Amino acid sequence: KVNGAKVKDILRIFLKDIMKMALPCIIVGDIGAWLIARQWLMSFSEKITITPLLFICVTILLLVIIALSVIINCYKVANSNPVKYLKDE
Repeated sequence: KVNGAKVKDILRIFLKDIMKMALPCIIVGDIGAWLIARQWLMSFSEKITITPLLFICVTILLLVIIALSVIINCYKVANSNPVKYLKDE
């Protein structure tokens, strides 16, 4: 912001960088959860099927939560006085 960036640009940069890290992590977590849940469900006499739709919905929900928290926190900082945060660096 000190160099003339708009709040929208700052939010886009932060969101893009965090989503680059979050999406692969969530996908690896989904695969791990599916493998563990499949092994765990084998120990029961009555079995259910685990659909990929469940994991897709949870992935989308997590990405929305991450995006909202990044946007809210970055928006607060981007709209405040930049000198306050630069003197702490």
